[in-house]
Amino acid sequence: MSKGKKENFEKRRKGVETLFDIIFLIILIETIAYLCLGYVKNNPSYFVSLLIVTCCMFAAVILARKGHIAAGIIGIIIAVIQVLGGNLISLGIGLLLGTDSIMYLIDYNKK
Repeated sequence: MSKGKKENFEKRRKGVETLFDIIFLIILIETIAYLCLGYVKNNPSYFVSLLIVTCCMFAAVILARKGHIAAGIIGIIIAVIQVLGGNLISLGIGLLLGTDSIMYLIDYNKK
């Protein structure tokens, strides 16, 4: 792999990893707050879904750090979910993550 292609891939990998970290922290804070405020009794299925999403995001962060192709695929899926989330912050993060994930997959194939 040429030096420029490797640098592009590393830049994309770090971008995807950073966005995964941000989304993981937001979801983790929401999960902890949901648990601490006692809303689990009212809606346990939502809490279970938060735990599943938290675990998936943790796996995505690990895959992005290793530079695995699955990180780009997970990034696109999460980006679509974020864009459909309904608020402005989710839209912005989703667009950034989607763009970085697509470029990550393109640079990964050139690797």
